[in-house]
Amino acid sequence: MSRVVLVTGATGFVGNHLMKALERETPVPTIIGWRRPGPKGPQFGKNNRVSWYEVDLLKQQDVDTALSETKPTEIFHCGGIANVAGSWKNVLDTLDVNVRGTKHLLNGLRRLRMRSRTLVPGSGLVYLPKAGPLAEEDAVRPVNPYGLSKLAQEMLALQLNSGDHEILVTRSFTHIGPGQDTAYAVSNFAHQIARIELEQTNPIIHAGSLDAYRDLMDVRDTVEAYRTLMHRGRPGQIYNVCTGHTYKIGDVLDRLIKCAHVPIEVRLDPDRVRPSDNPEMRGDRTKITAAVGWTPKIQLDDTLRDTLNYWREQISG
Repeated sequence: MSRVVLVTGATGFVGNHLMKALERETPVPTIIGWRRPGPKGPQFGKNNRVSWYEVDLLKQQDVDTALSETKPTEIFHCGGIANVAGSWKNVLDTLDVNVRGTKHLLNGLRRLRMRSRTLVPGSGLVYLPKAGPLAEEDAVRPVNPYGLSKLAQEMLALQLNSGDHEILVTRSFTHIGPGQDTAYAVSNFAHQIARIELEQTNPIIHAGSLDAYRDLMDVRDTVEAYRTLMHRGRPGQIYNVCTGHTYKIGDVLDRLIKCAHVPIEVRLDPDRVRPSDNPEMRGDRTKITAAVGWTPKIQLDDTLRDTLNYWREQISG
């Protein structure tokens, strides 16, 4: 059977990198990209096997129509709202898109009786915070609306797992890299540095809490984990996608500043401090490594350099 691969949220941060990775495959599968209706997003590559659809995940008919027209054999459900800090101000939208949007996708697969293999990327933020590594069997109790939406999403997804519908779920920890929105700390720091270097703003980095420890992973490693699970993961299972190591956010900022071409000062901005923040988020990747052999490859310093260079190129034009 020929592979028809659907990526929802294909113009988003993870979806962007996933589409690029799929286009590098040999042979290239038939690739379907879903994006939200609105201004045209970026087009990836020149491969004529990539077909773009505007699909509103909140409209069941849109979802059903697009599924019936393309009949995907593999689905990466990357569509949704991913802004953790913003979820406090947009609780209803976060729950609506992440939960109801996923429900519509699953309803469509069920009603159309499609045989498919679907990966639903979730979040490590579903866990009850604790010191030390978090494994798949640890307690879940989200402390923010985003985590709550992802827990509901994975519960819905696993209910569909059956012989016809092979469902895999991840609990992904913080991924960073080139192309990420400035709503996220590392990308925001890099963006500020790039502007400072071009003398567009004063040589001061404005930051929220720098004391948190995060399991940081390059988005390109995240995408490789998803592709590997799609091919070799066991349906009905949840897999942490993480490095197993944490970095203090303040130390990450120091590493970025060392890459800057000019001296930079750091100032705390109380408006950037996130409510109910977890002091430490570290995953245990024992299960995914044992199951499919995936390990992260890209070093943090390389990710930081690539992210800073991305913003240098974007800002300088």
